[in-house]
Amino acid sequence: MNTKLFTSVKDASYQSCITSEKARDTASYILEIEPSFVDNASKEILAQIKEGQILRYGETHEPKYYVIADGNYVPADAKSKGAIKVDAYYAMSYSSQQFGQFKNEDPAKHGILKTIRDDINKYCSNRTRDLVSSCRRLIAERSGIKKERSATKSFAVFITEMMDTAKTRVKTAQSRGDETADAKKLSDAIKAFDKVWKV
Repeated sequence: MNTKLFTSVKDASYQSCITSEKARDTASYILEIEPSFVDNASKEILAQIKEGQILRYGETHEPKYYVIADGNYVPADAKSKGAIKVDAYYAMSYSSQQFGQFKNEDPAKHGILKTIRDDINKYCSNRTRDLVSSCRRLIAERSGIKKERSATKSFAVFITEMMDTAKTRVKTAQSRGDETADAKKLSDAIKAFDKVWKV
């Protein structure tokens, strides 16, 4: 965590407001360009979004350098003779087909690229999820839909519903041939529980 980004809790709160506003503005722009983004985003839009995500990933992750020795990629300094720079742009410059071929043609290279590509894809997936969530919130806001919090159930209601669920599931489990599902034993256990619980 980079605490140097903030001067105080007050400043962190202020910056959080800016982040939220930017997220809303971004969602507004995306929905203006692609109204169906949340449910049916086009391949072209998704490709552009991923390009932007890779660009940002590259800005926040330092490149690594390797030299090839006996067919292996050995970590090296940027100034090392023959050093190969491996960053987000290099790792993602290969198509899925090209990358897949390296598994047999150049296993060492495939291993290096796979680590970076997997991390980038995870990053992009998380950022896309964030963007979709922002778009959903904006759509709900524009539609006047408010997320209402359901009233907290009493513990007694929870117990009753839990027992009802158990009765339903044991029947389902038995129909699947689950040998651990014993309806009679469950019934006896519930009766025993009720004797104590309902005193």
